[in-house]
Amino acid sequence: MRPATALLVTAVLLSPGPSRAGGQYELFGVNPRGKGMAGAMTAHVDDASATYYNPAGLAELTAAYGFVALAGNLDVVYVDLVHRLPLQDWRRPNSPENYAGLTLGGAVPLGGKFNRIIIGASAYAPRKHVLTVRTLDPAQPHFYFYEAQPDRYELLPAVALRVTDYVKLGAGLRMGGGIRGPTQSEMDPLLGRTTRAQFDGELYYVFAPTGGATLGPFWGFRVGATVRGPVQVPIDIPNTIHAAGADADVTLLFRANTNYTPPTGSVGVAWTGFMDKLTVAADLQYSWWSLAPDPSVRFVVDAAGADLGTVGLDDAVDTPQPGQERKVHLGFRSILVPRAGFEWRAFDDFLRVRGGSYLRPTPVPDQTTGSNYLDNHAWAVTGSLGVRPSDPVGLVARPVTLEASLQVVTLVERRVRKRDSDDAVGNYRFGGQVYEASVGFHYNF
Repeated sequence: MRPATALLVTAVLLSPGPSRAGGQYELFGVNPRGKGMAGAMTAHVDDASATYYNPAGLAELTAAYGFVALAGNLDVVYVDLVHRLPLQDWRRPNSPENYAGLTLGGAVPLGGKFNRIIIGASAYAPRKHVLTVRTLDPAQPHFYFYEAQPDRYELLPAVALRVTDYVKLGAGLRMGGGIRGPTQSEMDPLLGRTTRAQFDGELYYVFAPTGGATLGPFWGFRVGATVRGPVQVPIDIPNTIHAAGADADVTLLFRANTNYTPPTGSVGVAWTGFMDKLTVAADLQYSWWSLAPDPSVRFVVDAAGADLGTVGLDDAVDTPQPGQERKVHLGFRSILVPRAGFEWRAFDDFLRVRGGSYLRPTPVPDQTTGSNYLDNHAWAVTGSLGVRPSDPVGLVARPVTLEASLQVVTLVERRVRKRDSDDAVGNYRFGGQVYEASVGFHYNF
């Protein structure tokens, strides 16, 4: 085998396969309290989960606060094809995994002359991975939101200022990460060995701003607004393989943009009454999904060198060839998500009962040609309980509140009819339910 040909075969064999394609907070919420109220927290939040819901809410705190919660979800979904595909066909629908993780957060006023400034942070850590990146081929049917979105770490630091007792402002960051770095290797195709290999990769920070404001209370009413910047996990890994003793190089460029969450803006109103026993809240959230980038893997092969040119492989094996680039036009729509929730405090705040609901329209258009990104209109019913048990032996200075939440998300069935009767996947229907539960506690110091 010629060195150039051996180099090409080796490069193909060593090329990376597909990597794993919003996040836990977008899909399910932060802590049991916010989840129980269906995320209608823009005007009402007053704990460390404000780092996500509305940073200005941190300014409601007058003492240190912390929470810890365990969360997990169960996906019970289906994709029924009209024409069954063989078991070995890679286009068979992919079912999302179930995920679990730990959420924790805290906030504290600076104290003294800076007592009107409160700093806080919250974080989500997946149980199995720091980050799951999964990008399936667009032609393979898979649930866009639930494939790997819940399985990535989240870190949100924030700071808030209590301008007056009725005006609060806040700002923060959403911290994510990207993966980049070249690999370089030299191979001897005749002897079948690697003579040099080097990887200069990094997991680097990706930042997105957050900000918000709240006004009130006025006659029991509070209003709030918040914005969050876009977050994604970029992947950029060029691989260069050089043939020892020959003028031949093959570069394999692997790129993808995964785990995308669009810019989002929310406005909310909350009312507290009945001697501070009842709070009712409502939010409107707008998400610019029309800005979503193509999540599919972009894979480029570029062969160069005089020896490859001699055998006619320098341009012949370049992929994609000019005019053959694979492009996926998502055509996603921006969506408006209404949310509503309540909290009832009873028995001198021993018990807190919460409930809520939200409706998330799907941003994904009908998949009539080519791609098979699956998503449904999602209707959620949520609830949570908070219990503050007595501490007769005085183990802690203040009572600990135990909390648990459950939400049921119904994915309204959707049917797909392909324009091309010869489409490899064909017509199908899909839907199901997603269950998410969390348990934890919070403590006011």
